[in-house]
Amino acid sequence: MRIGELAKVVGLKTTTIRYYESKGLLPPTSRTPANYRTYGDEDAQRLQLIKRAKRAGLLLQEIKPLFGPAGLGSRTAAEPLDQVLLRLDSFSRQLETLRAELARLLEEAATVDDCRAPGGRICAIIEGAKVGLSEGALSRLASVLQRRALQRAT
Repeated sequence: MRIGELAKVVGLKTTTIRYYESKGLLPPTSRTPANYRTYGDEDAQRLQLIKRAKRAGLLLQEIKPLFGPAGLGSRTAAEPLDQVLLRLDSFSRQLETLRAELARLLEEAATVDDCRAPGGRICAIIEGAKVGLSEGALSRLASVLQRRALQRAT
């Protein structure tokens, strides 16, 4: 099958499939005389596995070794899944810290009618707060929320 057909079968964009191929997650494909890529059922199965692994939180660099040097499963998923749990634990701690700080700010904000401080600042409560997630954590949270929105839409 050609790349457009494969994309429909596995529910990915053709650009994503080409990207995975460029990163070595798919073996090089054969080509037709007109130079179109051709794919088989094994490629579709591999792409489905990649999608499931990504949904489980694995990064592409953690997925690739699962296929082994000859495309055969030669490595256990325990180590990369352990890394996902470590990332989730760290992210969870950051979210708990953020939640506690936001709850404290809400309590503080409820005690004042106007949070503007002298000197033209907009809101002294938020400006003085040491609240927020790291850029990496914000990026991961945004990705998770986007994926969930897309899954609900389809």
